Amino acid sequence: MALVENLNPAQRRAVLHGGGPLLIIAGAGTGKTKVITHRIARLIASKAARPNEILAVTFTEKAANEMEARVDVLVPYTSSFAEISTFNSFGERVLRDYALDVGYPPDFRLLDDVEQAIFFHENLFRLSLDYYRPLGQPTRHIQELLAAIRKLKQEDVRPEDYARYAEGLGKRASNESEKETARKHLEVARVFAEYQTLLRTQGLIDFEDQVALVVDLFRRRPAVLEEFRRRYRYILVDEFQDTNFIQFELLKMLAAGHRNLTVVGDDDQSIFRFRGASLSNILGFKEFYPEARRIVLTRNYRSTQPILDASYRLIQHNNPNRLEFKYRVDKRLKAAVRGSGKSIHMLQFDTLAHEADALADRVLEIHEQGSAWRDIAILVRRNADADTYLRSFNMKQVPFRFSGSRGLYQQEEVKVLVAFIRALTDFDNSRDLFYLALSDVYKAGPYDMTRIAGYAEKKNLSLHGVFKTIAEGTSPVEIAGETSETVKRIFADILAFVDLARANNAGAVVYAFLEKSGYLKALVSPMTLESEVRIKNIRLFFDKIKGFSDLVDNDSIRSFARYLDLLREVGDNPATSEAELDEDAVNVLTVHKAKGLEFGTVFLVGLIE
Repeated sequence: MALVENLNPAQRRAVLHGGGPLLIIAGAGTGKTKVITHRIARLIASKAARPNEILAVTFTEKAANEMEARVDVLVPYTSSFAEISTFNSFGERVLRDYALDVGYPPDFRLLDDVEQAIFFHENLFRLSLDYYRPLGQPTRHIQELLAAIRKLKQEDVRPEDYARYAEGLGKRASNESEKETARKHLEVARVFAEYQTLLRTQGLIDFEDQVALVVDLFRRRPAVLEEFRRRYRYILVDEFQDTNFIQFELLKMLAAGHRNLTVVGDDDQSIFRFRGASLSNILGFKEFYPEARRIVLTRNYRSTQPILDASYRLIQHNNPNRLEFKYRVDKRLKAAVRGSGKSIHMLQFDTLAHEADALADRVLEIHEQGSAWRDIAILVRRNADADTYLRSFNMKQVPFRFSGSRGLYQQEEVKVLVAFIRALTDFDNSRDLFYLALSDVYKAGPYDMTRIAGYAEKKNLSLHGVFKTIAEGTSPVEIAGETSETVKRIFADILAFVDLARANNAGAVVYAFLEKSGYLKALVSPMTLESEVRIKNIRLFFDKIKGFSDLVDNDSIRSFARYLDLLREVGDNPATSEAELDEDAVNVLTVHKAKGLEFGTVFLVGLIE
């Protein structure tokens, strides 16, 4: 009983539940992860199941790792045998083990969202597109088509099913408008089928395939499904409100025999519907499992009662599409902690700039009263909404950590590498060669470089051509001897790396540039927090190069330069690195990223939006 002695009565009932379906409605801050991990530990300790007979799934690798670590503390040396993973990681492992049954090679490759868009772009004219490939802008609808395909997979709609639906629309169409709508649907259905064929031919899968192909495998190979049903006698699911239709289908297939399915979730915390989450899964759980036991966790260990009461009043606006309304259960949270003073403050400002400045001043006050910077959080709706507040923090010297940093390609150290690649592969590209010359790698004099660039533009010459003339000993404009030597060095380096690129791939050439130019050494001497971040950004850029090399047959530096253009065209804007530090700083993040985190003081900003 040691596993349940520190649990409240509702948590204890959930942990001690025997067999059969169980729906745990866990409000925010009620200890749902604690309940799941204790239930896993209880099943193992009581010998109801061996560790390898338990499957627990959640949505992020971080959450899965945390769950595994907690189980290992409760029942040492067993968590490594239990299957604790994300839906997608589980699906990919199944596909690797049964690749031949699925019709894929075991070494198939997973495309991320950007690679998926590039793959679609490169195969655009192999697809039966008409309306969705306008002559003036053939790439215009790529993202919309991919979004439609993702949604179809999440909803467990196969290409042939969608084609039948579209054909039915065409047969029932009674006017030109309805006929046009049917033709559009049929075009998307054909593209969906052709896209899947292209993926399979090249041994590629996308993110949604990690679950969709497993469901398809289980339907076509009943013996394989039965093997997994016997293997996993207990299945537990965290954040069930964020599952989509096909993920629930997978769970129902696995639990069809024993029905030992425990799901933990809260419809009031469903924030990922834009990613395909289906709220109907948790709302309809009792309809599919009428015998399911229902346990509601309402003891909150995170917030004071005024905050909980205000949240409850707000969420009532979602009725009648809530479990509380549908099943007549009481979900009002009760605080386990007591706070003194006022918990909620509403501040009003006439402009966004005034709000941001006042926020920075208030954060400074709270810090002076004894709160650590890291115990303060600023929650924004979107990453782009943080800019005004970050500027105010910079002006008032408030240290902050922004989790939504984007724009890897706009970082100085990465811009240098991109400029090098373009200067090496396109001798007519004067802009990038000019940037490279002025960078910390070569440090050419700005005045002389402006004169050289001005001469090149006036004479309608490329900067590369003028550099060649200077390297050969004749400068068309008067420049300092030091600048002349720098230009000669740049031109010699370009010739050397062009020669190196003949027999080496993009990654080898870029790394050679970092080494031979001394840029890498300069970045790490001395090693500071700033240089640590810059090195990590370069590593992220090399991840892009590696992804490119894995995706194509020709991974030359010239081919990678074209790939960079494609990345920009499909809107790739990867996150920059963040230093792994314990530095005390205010946390600035989106509401979505804040889910499950705790801070002493929280500011919800820009609520007018």
